[in-house]
Amino acid sequence: MGAWGYKLYQDDVACDVKDDYLNSLRIGMTNEEATYSVIQGYESEYDYDEDEMICYFVLADIQWKYGRLLPEIRDKAIYYIDSEKDLERWDSDIDLYNKRKNELIKLKDKLLTPQPPMKNVSKLKVVRAKFNVGDLLLYQIKNEELKNHKWYGKFVALRIVGYNRSRIGGLPFDKYYNECNISCIYNLVSTNPTFSYDIPNMRFIDSEYEYNVPFYCPKYKNNEEKCKLFNFLSFNKKELNYLDFKVILNDENYPHEEYFNETSNVVNIGYDTTYSLDFSIIQALERAERGGYLIEL
Repeated sequence: MGAWGYKLYQDDVACDVKDDYLNSLRIGMTNEEATYSVIQGYESEYDYDEDEMICYFVLADIQWKYGRLLPEIRDKAIYYIDSEKDLERWDSDIDLYNKRKNELIKLKDKLLTPQPPMKNVSKLKVVRAKFNVGDLLLYQIKNEELKNHKWYGKFVALRIVGYNRSRIGGLPFDKYYNECNISCIYNLVSTNPTFSYDIPNMRFIDSEYEYNVPFYCPKYKNNEEKCKLFNFLSFNKKELNYLDFKVILNDENYPHEEYFNETSNVVNIGYDTTYSLDFSIIQALERAERGGYLIEL
């Protein structure tokens, strides 16, 4: 955790506190429940703990903005501001020190003014995976910047092999999480979208990394072969309409042991955008071509 500027929200802890507080309200907690749920994560046995001070500054600020400022939160924030203990971490740079001091003075002045009427907080929105494990996807390479590439306009096949679930701030992970698909790309490129999918030697393209990731994908645990190339497919409805993946078939018996969770370290899995996806696919196909196992139809 760290700060990248003197402003209140130019700090990792400050951003986390804001998100955790608002998310707690979004799942139906009362203002008091949300407040003390957040505080519990930052309370310290030490006087003037840096993270605890930031926690109170942010809670006071965001509660004031939403018309939900609790008197005890206001008083604790002002107490920490008046102590000037937060400024000690800025004393090596007099310019930043003065800017931070003015930032906290402005916060105190605001907290001493009447807060606006209470604002509603929208319900929590979560993201869920769009495809099922076992889905075989057909995709056409169509990024205009690749129009001079030999594979532009051709078709590739991807398999949905699992899900990735990520935390939503500090909310309980067993109930609240965002989810996206994880796919592998096959070593095949075709001019025809209706090619057969039981071609001999059709397999997933290897990762560029030489090592496997046993802590990430159980299927490859204690396996000497290279890990397969995985990609997160995390696109919204509009993006999926643009990309136009076609679900060719679903293998309901596809093994589900390839499961990914938020505790795993990501070492060779990439998030692609609608712009970068085609470049990632081309790079994977080129790697298979160099390895001598690309199938071209």
